[in-house]
Amino acid sequence: MLPSVERQATLVAGAGEELGRSDRYRVLLLAALQPLLRQSDEKAQVRQRATTLVEEGRQALVALDHALAKSKLAAALDALEKSFLRFYDPRTIAQVRVLLGVAAVDMARPDLARQDFVEALHLDPPLKLDAHYSPQVRAAFADARESLPPPPPPPAESLRRVLQLAGAGARAAVVLSVEPAGERALLKGALYSDVKGSYTGVESRLVDPADPSRASDGARKLGAQMRRMAESIYPPAPKRIIIPQKKKDDVPVKPPPKKRPWYKRWYTWVATGGLVVTAAIVLPLTLRSKHVETTIQW
Repeated sequence: MLPSVERQATLVAGAGEELGRSDRYRVLLLAALQPLLRQSDEKAQVRQRATTLVEEGRQALVALDHALAKSKLAAALDALEKSFLRFYDPRTIAQVRVLLGVAAVDMARPDLARQDFVEALHLDPPLKLDAHYSPQVRAAFADARESLPPPPPPPAESLRRVLQLAGAGARAAVVLSVEPAGERALLKGALYSDVKGSYTGVESRLVDPADPSRASDGARKLGAQMRRMAESIYPPAPKRIIIPQKKKDDVPVKPPPKKRPWYKRWYTWVATGGLVVTAAIVLPLTLRSKHVETTIQW
């Protein structure tokens, strides 16, 4: 059973605070990059192309042309998965997954239908089907929800594109999540390395929400573990050596121009709460309870 949304937020905040205690990187929440993610997708007209394909897929479903429906919907899904939509509008992708699940049920492929319904529920946990869906579709969807596995971290390829968009030498992303574990909760951290192009490490801590003090301590220890893993990707900052300036004819030598402070560089305008990236990105947990979905920003 998951702890309350508020308690999940506290656990994630504790881990995130420890993660940020590094002199090798600064931390950026994914939410701060959302304006750039949306701008990139709008420029590529991703939503327009996907909408056209989805409508063609719907029409093919109505006409019982399941092969054509699957082809159109799969093309729409491919376009959406290659965009940034999962990070700011995952429900749009979830709806396409539902339609693919419907097509799979109609084609007597329960295995494919379950896979699509599970993916849809991971993207949009409160998702419910309208009454107009067939009993077979609703039953398959209910079965997927009943035995829903824990959500995986975002695809590595998606994080690679986010890091490229973030720039500023970003090489890593950390995903934090809370999963139910009987009467306790499992706090997990996954490290994505752009150097390797894959997830390179996962750490977890089993915590008891009924004992806030120990749970918070466990969250901090997880954050410290993730910090050490992230620091292994970034070399230590070189030590600064200050050389006294000599005067020439009693006129001070003009010092070299100062580098522009990190908080005035181009990417700081998307930052919130003083958290700005120069090297690392942290993806905030999307908290899940029975009827609530909340994105926590620390």
